[in-house]
Amino acid sequence: MDIGGSMYVNRYRGFILATLLPVFVFYVSFIIVPIGMSFFYSLFDWAGFAPEMDFVGLSNYSSLLFKDEIFLKSVVNSLKYVLYGGVL
Repeated sequence: MDIGGSMYVNRYRGFILATLLPVFVFYVSFIIVPIGMSFFYSLFDWAGFAPEMDFVGLSNYSSLLFKDEIFLKSVVNSLKYVLYGGVL
């Protein structure tokens, strides 16, 4: 005799896998892969349709975080919005 409902799981294992497999494939295809590809492409200087891709590493991120005044101002405004919204 099985303990703790493992007989139930064994009996419906095929149904459980058939139900979860499409969700898993959808999640990986439309969430995980695009996030990974976005990070990969962010490490390159690439025009999109141009065949050449120049590896720049994390310099795209460093220029965004430390040199772009508009980005820094938007971060400050977002933090103000979060802080003031939390008080109200």
